[in-house]
Amino acid sequence: MIVLATVAHATALAAIHAVGFPPREAWGEDAIGLQLALPGAFGLIDDRGGMLLGRVAADEAEVLTLAVAPAVRRNGGIVVDYQRIPAEDVVAAIDAIETTA
Repeated sequence: MIVLATVAHATALAAIHAVGFPPREAWGEDAIGLQLALPGAFGLIDDRGGMLLGRVAADEAEVLTLAVAPAVRRNGGIVVDYQRIPAEDVVAAIDAIETTA
């Protein structure tokens, strides 16, 4: 299941990123936590072994990084699920987080 990640998920996001990238390219917990703390930043985490960090500015969004654990790659499920999340849902979720923070 894909859920909106917060700074509290930084350790889990970093663990997925670490297995998805060579050691010198993997983002650590601190870097991920700092990114998620920035205005407009968001994260998605999939309990099957996927993660995405992105940010929204004005009416545009960009993916900062995306990682999928090698054990679950090439099954089509995780990336397809990310593509099914409407952008307005991500923006609404970020707005809700920033409103309660």
